[in-house]
Amino acid sequence: MAITDTGKIEKVLESLADQNEYRFNAYQVAYLSNEKDVDSVNEYLLYRTHPDFGILQVKIETICPENHPDKHFKFGEPLLDEEVECRICDESYVPDEYNSHLVFYFNEKYKNDVKKKALKPSRVLQLI
Repeated sequence: MAITDTGKIEKVLESLADQNEYRFNAYQVAYLSNEKDVDSVNEYLLYRTHPDFGILQVKIETICPENHPDKHFKFGEPLLDEEVECRICDESYVPDEYNSHLVFYFNEKYKNDVKKKALKPSRVLQLI
């Protein structure tokens, strides 16, 4: 399966940035854009992290045994191989790739561009 409309995804991203969403994942974007293939949405979001033209940053977010989103690690770097304590419930656990997911953040430039766009008055022709 593949993405049916990247334009919808871009509109969702713009809306999330306009609403000052701090972090999000492919499941949220897929749901909001009515895309069924979450893996393809995830690949597209990763594509949008490209250093030359990307609007996103990606991190790995671990999930504690009590299912709380917890620690963040740089994408592509190994997770810690030692016990950490969940910031929410204080449960100790060793981060692993099976209990983690990718989360995305907007670049500051993109957030600023979206805000500027929202402030520009729309040009509407009025017919009399």
